[in-house]
Amino acid sequence: MSNILNHNRNIFQFDINKEDYWDFQLCIDNAYDDFCEGLVERCLSAYIDLSDDECIWFDNIYSKNHFIWQNAVNNGVELNNFGYTSVDNGKTYYEKDRISNKEFFKIYTDTTYQTEEDGFKLVLSKVKGNQQIYDYSNDITFWNDICQVSKLNGGWYQGFYCANDGKEYKVLPTDLGSGWNLEFVLNKEDFVNEKRTMNDVYPENKGIFFYIGTRAENKWWIKYLTDHDFDWCKKTGFADEYVEKTYNDDIHLNDDYFKALVEVYESEGYFGDNYIVEQENTNESAFESDYTKEKPCNICADYVTDGYYEEEMVIDEDMKLDTDAGYDMYQPNIVRKKTDNKFLIFDRTCDGQTADKWDEENTEVILEYIKKPEIGNYFRLFHHGCDGYDVNKVKKVLEKENKRYNVLKDLYRNAFALQIKDDGTIGYKYLVKDCDKEEEEYKIESEFTANSVINEKEWYTINVKIQPLKHRDKSDDICLSPNSFLDTMQIMIYVNGKLVLVSKELPIFNFKLLDDLEEKQEGVPFNISLGGGTQGLAEVVYLNYLRLPEYILPLEKEFGGSFIGWIKSFKFYTCPLNYYEIQQNYNFNKII
Repeated sequence: MSNILNHNRNIFQFDINKEDYWDFQLCIDNAYDDFCEGLVERCLSAYIDLSDDECIWFDNIYSKNHFIWQNAVNNGVELNNFGYTSVDNGKTYYEKDRISNKEFFKIYTDTTYQTEEDGFKLVLSKVKGNQQIYDYSNDITFWNDICQVSKLNGGWYQGFYCANDGKEYKVLPTDLGSGWNLEFVLNKEDFVNEKRTMNDVYPENKGIFFYIGTRAENKWWIKYLTDHDFDWCKKTGFADEYVEKTYNDDIHLNDDYFKALVEVYESEGYFGDNYIVEQENTNESAFESDYTKEKPCNICADYVTDGYYEEEMVIDEDMKLDTDAGYDMYQPNIVRKKTDNKFLIFDRTCDGQTADKWDEENTEVILEYIKKPEIGNYFRLFHHGCDGYDVNKVKKVLEKENKRYNVLKDLYRNAFALQIKDDGTIGYKYLVKDCDKEEEEYKIESEFTANSVINEKEWYTINVKIQPLKHRDKSDDICLSPNSFLDTMQIMIYVNGKLVLVSKELPIFNFKLLDDLEEKQEGVPFNISLGGGTQGLAEVVYLNYLRLPEYILPLEKEFGGSFIGWIKSFKFYTCPLNYYEIQQNYNFNKII
């Protein structure tokens, strides 16, 4: 013993070879034998298999009936303001060069969307663009005449899994819970597309094959007051590149494109005062000489008088728009609260409640108001000096400031993507707040494998395990929500059953509604994209539907891109899979 104590020394020297990634797991009783065959079905909450016709219906793809999230709810929600936002990703599609103002206005203001009651499938649709700026090629076809898959060459699938606050429609969780496992079976192949795709404009986003978060920024920001200095650009549907220009407050229309297009349409009678532009009388027209001159306008007048002829609708791009509930589309910071607080709702006004007419069970009171902006201490602002405020001046200031809106606040921890780059590396992109900057800014957290792990024209099973590391309940601290910025998570990426990337500690997901009325953002938050990222507001449509988008916002810039190749299947597990289960699914995918 004394010899060991006196002469104890470390005679072994170990060096870690960091060239490769290895995943080791100790096992008791040879447990792997219990998980060697078949598909892992534990907590499988959405399974899209494009080789199964059950999952395909025209431009939509569906998850299988058998695999449903245990907490899913669908009470048949009707989204009555769906047209305002669904035109931005082509969910509501039209051809802008073949539509009248009246037809467009009806689509824009009257389009609704009804979820199928008790339908718990995840539904994704082909992305399209009503502005006709990009090509979104995407087809269900056969790979080598062997297996039915989706061929992606600029397009992808997209849909929302939760509507509004999630109480009436929610088919997947918005909170990470104990963890998720996302699985993809795909094949990278660099097809040629002669048309312009988002990858051409944003090559750094090429290879994004999955996205989750808000589909776009709040499109109504352009009518709000914001401090953000977004990039201004000029987009055309025909030019090969954007024409960049510093934003000028005096420039609000894409004048060059709009005027040119109007001239074309006016020459064809589209925007004429009477919709049909009158033609010059000529003696060369056999029609006019034989019919019009001999039989003057009696018949024509009858058609016009009887309503056969209708003048084109005039659309003013600044005309007032309201939600179906009567809320102003261009007014942010509207607060609407349901309450039964009798101190707030009992009064002697015409609309006030009193004890004799109060129905406890059947009366629902909704209070609404515009959040009062912070403009400073009134005791310091009100005085008779030149810079002082009076009642009238402060009213004008409040009316202006209550339109102030923070666009970036909606995006933090609400935009996440997985990507395979051209060099074969795989990793993630995640939008978070840049807390190191004094001014309001975002940053992209991103990590990729050190070496290439994905080859061209080979099928791979990719598993992405996302687990919370530090997660607090509300009971721990009333100041922290379950998705506090202090909560963290970690991402592990497996390729063909092998661990290739372990992320650093990241702020946990906070998928959420935009900071605005729910009616003004229907179908925008809680989105999933398969095969690509998100357009953001790249193809946004306002009342002047001929005007092309003028600004590049963060989601378009950071996540506007798509995977090029083949995708066969996607699985969403609402729990983290262990190593054995990941291996089991890899073997299952190889067999099929």
